[in-house]
Amino acid sequence: MRKDWGSAGQKFDEALMVDSTLTEPILKNVQVYKNINPIYAKEMLQRLKRMDPSNVEADRQLGDISYSMDEYKDAVAAYGSYYANTQEPDINAVKNYVLSLYATQDFPKALEIANIVLAKEPKDINMRRMKFYNLYETKDYQGAAAAMDYFNAGEYPDTLYNYRDYNYRGLTLEQTKDYGGALEAYNKAIKLNPGAVAVYKSLSSIYGKMGMYDESVTSYKTYVDSLGSRCDLIELFGLGRAYYNAITQGTDSVKKVGYLAEGDKVFAKIMADAPTSTLGPLWRARINNVLNATTPNDSVLAYYGETLKRLEGKDDPSTKAEALNYHAWYALQKDDEANATKYCDEILAIDPTNQMATQIKAYFKAKASLQ
Repeated sequence: MRKDWGSAGQKFDEALMVDSTLTEPILKNVQVYKNINPIYAKEMLQRLKRMDPSNVEADRQLGDISYSMDEYKDAVAAYGSYYANTQEPDINAVKNYVLSLYATQDFPKALEIANIVLAKEPKDINMRRMKFYNLYETKDYQGAAAAMDYFNAGEYPDTLYNYRDYNYRGLTLEQTKDYGGALEAYNKAIKLNPGAVAVYKSLSSIYGKMGMYDESVTSYKTYVDSLGSRCDLIELFGLGRAYYNAITQGTDSVKKVGYLAEGDKVFAKIMADAPTSTLGPLWRARINNVLNATTPNDSVLAYYGETLKRLEGKDDPSTKAEALNYHAWYALQKDDEANATKYCDEILAIDPTNQMATQIKAYFKAKASLQ
């Protein structure tokens, strides 16, 4: 009672040395140690739970300590037991339960409990954002759009909104095709937290949808650079796609040449680092063919050839047909009837209605009839 925590802990420990089964000194000791030695406090609560599995107060305090330590999986387990076995659960514990459920990506359950809390405290901004976030995560985009009403002007001070609020707002507006609103929201999120690297990826997406391909490339490049060593090949592939889209849909011919060189570097790295995947050689072929598709290109042919090698034993008829199409067209340009016919036959075995293969074979047949 005097808040002499050190002496209190010592005396509670002495009581437990006399009788280790006493519930009261265990719970009191947890209060003493939870802020200075939370691991020890958790151990005491776990010991109490082994002695008394039905002790809901131990569940609540286990949840509180786990939540404070960012151990959300443990918090969910403890709060879940507490919530299920308590008639009138502590409202703060329930709110922490919702946040822990969200952190462990149990979005449907988090949404369910958040709605229960909001029935009692409809203006709690944390629970309103939890409802909004979890509606989005459960792909109820119309519901999420309606749940954004906590952004109503003047309802809360601006300082209560965080970058995640604006990021989810941008994601929701993007889903409902309000691209201008989404762009504004993403920029607000970045302003509030410049280190939120995932938002740059979202910015790239929205710029692409708005036809702002240079900005799309710049944003995705910032995203990849910010990831550093954490950037995997899938994320890197996204940068290559951003370059490809800027070439195929942008308008600046000078920039397109630069984008081709940078995009080819990206796909070359993927080709080298993922030696069994077709993504690298396939997209090197595509990006190197895009600016002058009417001229046979030996490099493009080689990349499509590598694609076919990597397809051996794999079931991907559309990619195989694309690679064979280029081989057949290349042979046609070189007036190589034998190879053109061979590749056309392979194409038609995959797709009997393939128009290009049919026309190439008809061309050589007509040519032969004239000789």
